[in-house]
Amino acid sequence: MRNPGVNQAFNHLLSLSIILIISIIVYYPSLNGSFLNWDDNLYIVDNYLLNVKEWKNIIQMFTSSFEGHYHPFTLLSLAFDKIAGNNQPFTFHLHNLILHLINTALVYLFCFLLIQKLNNQQINQEQHSERRRTTDNDITSPVTRHASPVTRHPFQQILSPNFLNIR
Repeated sequence: MRNPGVNQAFNHLLSLSIILIISIIVYYPSLNGSFLNWDDNLYIVDNYLLNVKEWKNIIQMFTSSFEGHYHPFTLLSLAFDKIAGNNQPFTFHLHNLILHLINTALVYLFCFLLIQKLNNQQINQEQHSERRRTTDNDITSPVTRHASPVTRHPFQQILSPNFLNIR
């Protein structure tokens, strides 16, 4: 018989694997794609900052905005892709797919930890309520504590809100 913790870890690993495989299947066709005419020419093909052989370009990535946006790590990532793949679209698309898979795994982990924390809070609240009920029972008289749940002690009737018409 397996350990329940091992079963739970296996189920999470299996779920995450299925999600990642579906993501790979969905994004796989993009690996054969070329650069698009939306912003790829601006950001990749004609971008002089991606020439990281010159230190001034790397410094400029971190000290100024590009096309109205400040995103130096995006530009640095594109420069890495350009060097690693000799400016071929496949390298850019593969790196993008890998980043999407990492983000998918991180979102899964975040959701798992969030749900686990919420469950722990609910369990703690239930334990606190149970302790409070136990404590409330401890401070009642021994007669009422050991009385049958069906029968009521006379003092309970006198002290009940219905006896005094308190609502």
